[in-house]
Amino acid sequence: MTAPDASPAPEIRVRTAYREDSRAIHAIIDEVAATGAVLPRAIEDIDLWIESFVVGTLGDGIVSCAALNTVGGPRIAEIRSVAVSSKARGTGLGRSMIDYLVDEAHSLGLERLFLLTRVPAFFEKCGFRTIEVEALPDSFLADLVHIQKRSLFNKFVMTRDIAMLSGLADAPTVDASRARAAKPARAREVKTRSSVERVA
Repeated sequence: MTAPDASPAPEIRVRTAYREDSRAIHAIIDEVAATGAVLPRAIEDIDLWIESFVVGTLGDGIVSCAALNTVGGPRIAEIRSVAVSSKARGTGLGRSMIDYLVDEAHSLGLERLFLLTRVPAFFEKCGFRTIEVEALPDSFLADLVHIQKRSLFNKFVMTRDIAMLSGLADAPTVDASRARAAKPARAREVKTRSSVERVA
């Protein structure tokens, strides 16, 4: 007797977020924030910035999220709130979301991406490098600290070049094992069963 065929694996996709995705995004960020890997975000904040988010789906469910925020200048942006639910670990969705946002940044004509993280090893695999806080643009740092009221304490500052036009291209790379920041004074196949969907 022939064994029945195994059920096909759920399709994995990355797409831009819709307004109705806010609660699912909030739940994923809360889950990952409990581990200390990302900062929690209020549902009102997610609603306000929903157009900056992408989500990863596994079958019909949203299981990951990330955001691209343009801050501190017209040609730089920050990747924030990269979170993958425990049910989707090992699917490659984290890397797929980063690749999506890097492509988006390139299409927007951005020169450089920044991020703050407590887990630099993952982002190093995505092409980011650790830099000193002093290498951040003043406008970016002012927006981050004085406007958003966020702390750089106990976080790694990382960057990735999009276009080699920035004066920061020569910012020195530092050892990620000791470089925690001081407290401040549209469609593409990504794997055989995964796709990236761009939604206008």
